[in-house]
Amino acid sequence: FFMAYYDNNDHLITNRKQIAVHYLKRMFWLDLLGIFPTYYVALAITGQVHAQSSLASYLSLLRLIKLVRLYRLKQLFDIVQYNPHISLMMLTLVRNFGFAIIWTHFSACIFYFIASQYDFNE
Repeated sequence: FFMAYYDNNDHLITNRKQIAVHYLKRMFWLDLLGIFPTYYVALAITGQVHAQSSLASYLSLLRLIKLVRLYRLKQLFDIVQYNPHISLMMLTLVRNFGFAIIWTHFSACIFYFIASQYDFNE
């Protein structure tokens, strides 16, 4: 809880207890959702732990919930943007290149999932 924030009145809050309460009210739930093993819990509930069924492959889509953690990447770029030691041009290039890589990877995963549903191995 070392990250200060501005409240609604534009006052900088540096008290760790207030920061912790603010985090627990807002971002804690997104972080918990991002790290909670929903896929494995769903496999255990449905009894598909070591199964190779279509239900197990559809349950694998629950792993996409982990993408919620990408909001932290946006926060990082918002903070670093105002750093005078980092070139804004270089930061923009890295951000856009990273964005392109992430979405290309995401698209490839979708294509792989679709192909696996049509038994591309046969």
